[in-house]
Amino acid sequence: MNADQQNDLPEDTSGPIATGPAATADDPGSPGQKDRSVGKVLIGAELDKVLTILTVTAILAVVIARARRLLVRAVAQRTAASDLSRFFAPEIARQITAAEEQIRAGQGQVRHAAILNTDIRSFTLIAATIEPDELMAILAE
Repeated sequence: MNADQQNDLPEDTSGPIATGPAATADDPGSPGQKDRSVGKVLIGAELDKVLTILTVTAILAVVIARARRLLVRAVAQRTAASDLSRFFAPEIARQITAAEEQIRAGQGQVRHAAILNTDIRSFTLIAATIEPDELMAILAE
């Protein structure tokens, strides 16, 4: 083939590197040049993916840690409310657990109340002679 016939042939751009008279390394618009820059673009895209994944992972870790603390705090408050309701009227237990400020010893409300003190006859003798579990069962009745 002579040079004129070679210039009349269509360029082959189907492969990774174009062949033909227009595919030179010095021509920035040639397909061969584009293939060399694709590697740089892909590295940047991969770095973006990695950074995005790391960022999302860090955000999820923070959210999960906060959710766990919230769950633990809610369970502790529920347990405290349950324990308080054993010793106080339910409305008083709710008022204590719903208080915005932490209740401190020595602070309280003035109320009219009746208190009944009882004495169990021979309690000391009974407590000394039976097992602690049996004593607690008797007191719980």
